Amino acid sequence: MLGAKHVVLTDLDYCISLMKNNLDINLNEVRNAGCFQIHCMPCDWFNPPNIQSFQFHSSIVPHESPDVILVADCVWVADLIEPLLRTLEQYCTPKTEVIISYQRRGKSSHEMFYNGLHKVFGSIVEIDNYHKKDSGFPKALHLLLCKQKVIHLES
Repeated sequence: MLGAKHVVLTDLDYCISLMKNNLDINLNEVRNAGCFQIHCMPCDWFNPPNIQSFQFHSSIVPHESPDVILVADCVWVADLIEPLLRTLEQYCTPKTEVIISYQRRGKSSHEMFYNGLHKVFGSIVEIDNYHKKDSGFPKALHLLLCKQKVIHLES
């Protein structure tokens, strides 16, 4: 969990019990990494829950958005791309970092996702793992760091 104190794992409702089982199996490692609050919750991108239901908070102030959203291997069906992007846009603030790892599985889905990212996020940095010696990182895999567009209002 990379040192996160509060983690919310999401998937579709039918996956939550398996996710909880996997969490139980790895709970000691999670605790040793410093994560003491971890929850498994459903999140359907077609009807995403209100961000407040995730109860992001720190010991000082409640947060209404996550500091980091990790999206892993969620881009493979074109029909899911727009709902995913809308959900990310809904949950992000300018302070939220979105880390996306995905495998390119088709040209049209990849282009749709990549173009959609540029509509939602103002900053998209592709981490270049291809040129690292012996990285073993296939060229079909992408690792992105995204930040929301910041809109400046003129006074």
